[in-house]
Amino acid sequence: MVKTLSKEKDFFYRSVYNHVWDTVATNFLMEQAGGAVTDLYGEPWTLESTTVVAARDQDLHKKLIEYLAW
Repeated sequence: MVKTLSKEKDFFYRSVYNHVWDTVATNFLMEQAGGAVTDLYGEPWTLESTTVVAARDQDLHKKLIEYLAW
């Protein structure tokens, strides 16, 4: 997700379990930078989430959720 924050990538998706310490800081930074971070179903990411979808752009994030959550 760091590459997404640094604008090397447009989005980040992980579908396997993440440890909280692997994602909580970058999720916070992404949201502070105006991006969006949710679970696979578009619900707010929580400490119990097992998936993460993050994008620098809110519109791209919405499209990703529509595509990935079929």
